[in-house]
Amino acid sequence: SKKLLCIVGTKVMQVHVVVPTCPGGSSRATVGYCVKGKVMKASIAVKPTCGKGFAKAKMLTCASGGNARRIIGKAPTCPKTYKPVLTIKCVKGANASVVSAVSPQCLHGYVKAATITCAKGKLRQPVTALKPKCAAGYKKV
Repeated sequence: SKKLLCIVGTKVMQVHVVVPTCPGGSSRATVGYCVKGKVMKASIAVKPTCGKGFAKAKMLTCASGGNARRIIGKAPTCPKTYKPVLTIKCVKGANASVVSAVSPQCLHGYVKAATITCAKGKLRQPVTALKPKCAAGYKKV
């Protein structure tokens, strides 16, 4: 099952289901990280924002052997013996899988998919496929 954060007003709930959808009347929530000097805070909302003086933080997953760490900051970097974890999408016919590792490789028979960003006015949409193409009316960014 997958986890999904949902929010209604100030109430946040976690949903565990095979196909994650929020119950009626609630919206999908995300966690945003903010930093100010050595102070970090997390914000849970539909569109998390940072307060006055705080900057939006980025999260980087690093691994070394069997150990993994998440580093959060304005410009996070991995410790000396750790390397960044990369994620790729692999496809085989109608099946797709996501592989995350320091050196990710697709399973036998799967091919690495490419992702492009297509735009129409202010709307941006990622397209992932073996040979991704933008839909009619959209342009590759």
